Amino acid sequence: MNIKDYFAVKSQTIETSLAHWLPSGESRLAQAMRYSVMAGGKRIRPILALATAEMLEGKQEDVLPGACALEFIHNYSLIHDDLPCMDNDDFRRGRPTTHKQFGEKTAILAGNALIIESFRLLGQFAQDSNLPDASKIHIITQIAQASGMQGMIAGQVSDLESEMQDISAERMAYIHSHKTGALIRAAVLVGAYASNADDNQVSHLRDYAEKLGLMFQVTDDILDIEGSEEKRGKKIGGDVELGKATYPRIHGMEKAKKLVSDLMLGCQADLAVFGEKASILIAISDYVGTRKA
Repeated sequence: MNIKDYFAVKSQTIETSLAHWLPSGESRLAQAMRYSVMAGGKRIRPILALATAEMLEGKQEDVLPGACALEFIHNYSLIHDDLPCMDNDDFRRGRPTTHKQFGEKTAILAGNALIIESFRLLGQFAQDSNLPDASKIHIITQIAQASGMQGMIAGQVSDLESEMQDISAERMAYIHSHKTGALIRAAVLVGAYASNADDNQVSHLRDYAEKLGLMFQVTDDILDIEGSEEKRGKKIGGDVELGKATYPRIHGMEKAKKLVSDLMLGCQADLAVFGEKASILIAISDYVGTRKA
């Protein structure tokens, strides 16, 4: 199965699961939550979790709750990132952002509610799953660490503080590895722990995920300059306008593209220990490095 077909099949599974676990009802809050989460998108994080579990011969039902919890958290971060007090974006995935559609107050609360729903889902998973308790704890802990002040939120704060500032390459790397890389790393590790991976397998997968997370953000930086607004579904040049800390800004476009190529090769090297079973994860890293949206 090629990577396009793989994404199509797995995205359908994820869409069905997200719709099932999201709050139903006609309240404005529930509508805002569903508006954000069910707007499509790459679903790269839950797909990574599923692909990792498949490679390790884990069960889909053991990884789906964690995969969808990560997608809830990712979408909460998008709702809040788009707010006027943050990145001030009017469009996301080709349609008005949540705060433009439902108002700022409802958007903020919808984002907050998605965080809580993600951990409610994880709590239900911990009760229902037959996985070892240690695996459940690893999954919940990974998601919590990746989401909070040790992960994504720490990166977001540093990103905001760095706007219009001359910052070091080290600080930019910190922003990238936390703001974007943390959830991608967590997605791979959720798949690993849901499949009872051993320490050596976890180590190789963590190295792969760290390179993939950095590649995803550097590619995003490049596309904000060279990408198509139609394909991306949002304004191009927003990072430049806000003076964001991006790899092209700090190191130049040529070095940014060279880094992406090097990271793609690094991902392949990290997965070599898994042999042909890693073909989908390698294809995902190739997709991330060559994507146009």
